[in-house]
Amino acid sequence: MPLAIPNRILAKSAWILGGAVLAASLLLLWARFRSQRTFTAPDSPVAAVSDPSVIARGRYLVHGPAHCADCHAPPSEKPKVDAGEEAELSGGYALRTFLGVMRAPNITSDAETGIGRIGDTELARFFRHGIDHRGQVGLPVMMYAGLSDQDLTAILSYLRTVAPVRHAVAPSRYNLLGMITKAFFLEPFDPGPAPAGPPEPGPTREYGGYLATAVANCASCHTARNMKTGEYTGPRFAGGLVFRKSDSPQRVAISPNLTPDPATGVMTGWSRERFVERMRKGSVSDWSPMPWGSFSRMTEGDLGALYLYLSALDPIHRETVPPSKDGP
Repeated sequence: MPLAIPNRILAKSAWILGGAVLAASLLLLWARFRSQRTFTAPDSPVAAVSDPSVIARGRYLVHGPAHCADCHAPPSEKPKVDAGEEAELSGGYALRTFLGVMRAPNITSDAETGIGRIGDTELARFFRHGIDHRGQVGLPVMMYAGLSDQDLTAILSYLRTVAPVRHAVAPSRYNLLGMITKAFFLEPFDPGPAPAGPPEPGPTREYGGYLATAVANCASCHTARNMKTGEYTGPRFAGGLVFRKSDSPQRVAISPNLTPDPATGVMTGWSRERFVERMRKGSVSDWSPMPWGSFSRMTEGDLGALYLYLSALDPIHRETVPPSKDGP
């Protein structure tokens, strides 16, 4: 005959279960509420200008080393980006992560669906501190806080000239873990004072360092990071960050070690000419998170400066991926 369970045990179990459901519901409500908190940050003295040379610099950065189109081009334009061509910046790319779905917005000058009604101060604040025009902070996927005032001015100036494209992009959606992360772990950037102007462009290690850390953002992908907070957890430029293909999560890529370690550095033994050639060649696989198309648009001088900087880094022994004759 079936085992009889005393009513007092059933009642206690019901209270425990009910308490657990109530606690989970309260946590969800609190995380949802707190994830909408707003922040303030100092205004940046940056505003768009109409100088053609400044706009040309911004165009080069957006479609070249800053690789904005890799995220802000709609999926239909991705083949153009991969081919090193200029693409529409109307947004729509979806990055699916364990924290939710992050969607790149429309950054054309459209007033309804783009950035036409967002002021220069608000846009600059997002670059500098990761705070959007609503005052909210998001995942640190755009690491451009170190851009000089001069280059940030150039980018804003160019974006103001981009023809409006009416394309409404759905907002990013955080899951429960994402809301908890946003509510309790994400904070605005504190970049410190930005340089008024970048190092003088040219084949120097100093300018290469500026490109690698503030513009092309090599460090943000080629360094292991905590994907909940964006904090670096490994040696800079030594690789180890894991990427999963958005529409096929089983596809994994790991950023290689860019330091000149003789055993584990993927660029070890490369000449400047070989580095430039490799950056011009593009992807050698059917999927890579590297923005090859945008980087192929970089000038030879900028690529040469980048090579000088990377080849002069302190070697760090860190195995990340099997060596390849084709490089990263």
